[in-house]
Amino acid sequence: MTDCPNVQMRERLPDLLHDALDASDRAALEAHLAGCADCAAELAVLRSARHVMSAVRVPVLDTASIVAALPRPVALHLSGTVPRRSRTIFRIAAAVSFIRQAVSPWLSRGRSSAT
Repeated sequence: MTDCPNVQMRERLPDLLHDALDASDRAALEAHLAGCADCAAELAVLRSARHVMSAVRVPVLDTASIVAALPRPVALHLSGTVPRRSRTIFRIAAAVSFIRQAVSPWLSRGRSSAT
């Protein structure tokens, strides 16, 4: 697949996919799609990806309760280094936060499609 040289039309494909275009923009993009195999192929890929992602069920993470369950930070040793236990807790909290940020787009899609 190659890229369509008409960047403006190509960048509107996700808007078409999500019904976020007004009637005139939609008509212009659909006319472009009728003559552009590159954009038509890219739209097909976007539709396929959307279909696959709609079938994925991502578990809801309650990060507030996870953070609340973590032990309180341990005071620093006199040497100024962070104790091993505190480093481990920090890594766990960072991993939970990262996972939450990574799955939040899928969570919001699942909620909006369920309504």
